[in-house]
Amino acid sequence: KELIKFLISKGHNLTCISGIRKELNFNGKSINLLTYNDIFSTNNIGKYDCLINLAVKNNNQQGEIEEFYEVNVNLAEKLLIFCIENKIKKFIYLGSYHELNKKIKN
Repeated sequence: KELIKFLISKGHNLTCISGIRKELNFNGKSINLLTYNDIFSTNNIGKYDCLINLAVKNNNQQGEIEEFYEVNVNLAEKLLIFCIENKIKKFIYLGSYHELNKKIKN
């Protein structure tokens, strides 16, 4: 949330990607929200110059290993390829400490 607030305060227009469709509103500004599937079929992709991937499934969540791999590896790879194919200049991956810390248990 803090990253979104910061980027909006600097005048950036944002489109966020989520596993579910819901409405986002920060400080009275509505944020365009796409699902993971929407991003690959949107007609407006040419207007973006940066994609920040915040999608992560970490060990604080329940799920099968395949679900973790799908979000943390496959989705990230698909988004990176998507950026390359659509000439999106920057791809930033922000994960979670919990992805890397093997000492933290469910």
